[in-house]
Amino acid sequence: MWSDGSETIKDFICERIYKIHEKILPSDREYQELGNRPAEIQRQLMAALSPEGQKMFLEYEEAQTLRMNRQDEILYCRGLVDGILLGHCVDWIRREPERFLFELGYKRENEVYINRR
Repeated sequence: MWSDGSETIKDFICERIYKIHEKILPSDREYQELGNRPAEIQRQLMAALSPEGQKMFLEYEEAQTLRMNRQDEILYCRGLVDGILLGHCVDWIRREPERFLFELGYKRENEVYINRR
């Protein structure tokens, strides 16, 4: 159905998020720099914890990662929907610029649009 071979919109979104994480984020310098401090804290924390504490921390980290993955999915979905809506609006404006300006409160007088609000 989708150009990348995804079966559903959810598959498409998950595949795009995966590609962003695999291809784009590793080459983003700011993203990489922002990861240095948490990685250092994690190393220090793991060294200070008992084996039981390390296990609990890793479970916590996994749960947080799942939550962040869901956040990525929601943000991508909303961005996609917003992009579709924006594309629709741009198309509407292109097809009916006078109506669009009228909706904004402009009225055409002597070949010029004047705001009537």
